[in-house]
Amino acid sequence: MITGLVYLAHLVPSIAVGVRRLHDTDRSGWWLLAVFVPLIGQLAVLIFMCLPSSPGRNRFDSTPGYEPHEPFAGSKPATPASGNSLDQLEKIASLRASGAIDEDEFKQLKANVLTRPSR
Repeated sequence: MITGLVYLAHLVPSIAVGVRRLHDTDRSGWWLLAVFVPLIGQLAVLIFMCLPSSPGRNRFDSTPGYEPHEPFAGSKPATPASGNSLDQLEKIASLRASGAIDEDEFKQLKANVLTRPSR
């Protein structure tokens, strides 16, 4: 009894995922019934599942996959916007003073800051 419920709980989502995958390749979900044809049908469905999605829009939906989004209102940019040269020089000077970097690293970082175009 419990085994049957667990099987049913996994069967329904598996069918839904299979149909959606077939739709991604621009095929009807009815192709999923081909698994009941011994060997050939199962092999055909396996091949369909491994094929890449159809390019562009298909008859079921738009192209699946990554779609870029606008940044969230509260998110911060990856690089600091207020990174002017003076702030960066002060930061690396404090790193040198604290012993986090040595004199050679300080000179290299300082040269990088001074040769970079200002924003």
